[in-house]
Amino acid sequence: MVALSGCAHRWERPVGADGTYCYVLSKARNGVCTVQSVPSIEADQRAKLFHPDDQAFTLYVVRHRWADASKRVPVTIDAGSELITVPESMIRVRLSPGSHRVSMAWEGQQKVETVEGRAGEVRFIQLAISAWSWGSSGEWDVSNEQDARARALKSRLVADVDTR
Repeated sequence: MVALSGCAHRWERPVGADGTYCYVLSKARNGVCTVQSVPSIEADQRAKLFHPDDQAFTLYVVRHRWADASKRVPVTIDAGSELITVPESMIRVRLSPGSHRVSMAWEGQQKVETVEGRAGEVRFIQLAISAWSWGSSGEWDVSNEQDARARALKSRLVADVDTR
């Protein structure tokens, strides 16, 4: 029997000895890694159930686009600590109900989106990062939460934060 290693998803790759997760586009070993340790695969699987928290507004920040740049992109919620994303990754944040500012640093600019949620609500926001030989762009996309949920299922949980 022959094993087909090409069938595995990138997020199924084990985390490094230092606890970081690396997105690798090809076998060329020119990947990009998180700077923080990532949650366990079990935590990743639990997060993908998208269960609401009766006491919190749960926000998923999803980064999974086919033309994504192989760069780290820091995300902050309400000017808190930077959470580093890599391609095909996601962050789950439990927030107090209300309005929150989500920002990312892209090509020297801050891109900010305001999201609102109630206790028990689950919402999604996507980093729409594109890189081409003639340029790149980075924006927030809140247009299609069903699409974001589907992309989250194919992404690796790289941060799980409770800011309440």
